[in-house]
Amino acid sequence: MKALNSIAIVLACACGFTACIGEGKTPDGDTGGAGGAAGSGGTGGDQCVTWTPSSAYPCQVFPQCGCSSAQSNCVFTKSSTANSISTECVEAGTVQAYRACTNHSGDCDEGTTCLDGVCKPFCLVNGDCVSGTCSPVYWTGSATIPGFSVCASGCDPLSPQAKCGPLNCSLAKGGALDCLAFGSGTGPGDCSTSNPSTCKVGYFCYNGNDCARWCRAPPYSDCEPQLKCWSLSPSVKANGTEYGVCLP
Repeated sequence: MKALNSIAIVLACACGFTACIGEGKTPDGDTGGAGGAAGSGGTGGDQCVTWTPSSAYPCQVFPQCGCSSAQSNCVFTKSSTANSISTECVEAGTVQAYRACTNHSGDCDEGTTCLDGVCKPFCLVNGDCVSGTCSPVYWTGSATIPGFSVCASGCDPLSPQAKCGPLNCSLAKGGALDCLAFGSGTGPGDCSTSNPSTCKVGYFCYNGNDCARWCRAPPYSDCEPQLKCWSLSPSVKANGTEYGVCLP
């Protein structure tokens, strides 16, 4: 059985299957799969994801597998007392990707999860995302959660409504442009590293402390006369345009 593309190769959702990602590899090991995980594969260089039901992982988030029609959305749950993860089947809601949510159960559409107040689609690789990039999920700090990724929207910070509706478009953890919750902050001291989503739509939590307005890097002049558009490091680009923030 040959692969049709080099993105996420998922046949039908069969619990306990292996999904191979990469250079046209397939679960039957036609071109050298993932060794023991794939069953008959060799030691090929593709990325393979194997899921077998367990008490901690009764379902799989991507591709969605293992849930009933009544509770059709598989999401992950972070332990409140330790750095541990489990998955669970919850009721799917009607909130679409990149829109505001409050609960991981019953709010977001199937295949998405309520993460930091926004419904985000699960993914394995960039090709799984309609736009943007497949980005890691983080613990409260800077450490990533192995095995779980979501699609960052790749939105335009000056035109967030195109992908984010009423939400803000700003830098998420990891540096990808994404749809985020927002507040009313527009100046110094209005945000923090632990709570960067207090800035107003169109603003970015610069240096983990100040809400600064997004702008296009020169030769554009999006800032007030007394301010200059300063580029960020590393640079932030969307659709070929570099963005910065308005500062003195």
